[in-house]
Amino acid sequence: MGIDLDKTKSAESRSISMGLSAIQTTLRNRIKLYLRRAREVEEYLRVHPNEWGKFQNEFNSEIDAIFRDIMDFEKTNITTGNKDKIEKLKKLFVNRIRKIFMRGVYIEWSLKKPYGYAGDFKIIDDIYKNNPGTKGFDRLFDNYYQMKLALQDFTEKELGSILSELAKFTDEPFKLLKAKIDGALVKR
Repeated sequence: MGIDLDKTKSAESRSISMGLSAIQTTLRNRIKLYLRRAREVEEYLRVHPNEWGKFQNEFNSEIDAIFRDIMDFEKTNITTGNKDKIEKLKKLFVNRIRKIFMRGVYIEWSLKKPYGYAGDFKIIDDIYKNNPGTKGFDRLFDNYYQMKLALQDFTEKELGSILSELAKFTDEPFKLLKAKIDGALVKR
């Protein structure tokens, strides 16, 4: 009794496709679960803004897991030559997902700050002080971003370069999206 190689290859192909779908579904589900839990935590922190510490570890774990899933998706699709899927994910992220993570003083400052050292100083100074001034749900984001930067142990010049590079890649898509939203709001 012989093995039908065409059927075997077809089954392998379906398995790979299903694997990629599973990654997408997992990421989608993880974000949905995060959003549900984030609403609960945000509601609680509206009433008890100084109790953000109760949620910091859970928050950090969830954000890390989402970003890890995104990186795994990219790595899988780069190695299999599916760059179009990565581009679709980037568009989805910029248009629908990124705004979920654009909270807190640090991310807002990073997007609106003056370029160069003068703009970077505020964030660097706050990192060294290790005490974001925000409260409630936004404090979770500021702590998360501050911890990530502090763990990297960047020099001021390196951090400034990274923030400038981030701004270079995200400013234009963000401005276009904001203009689109502003245009839609004006029409109302």
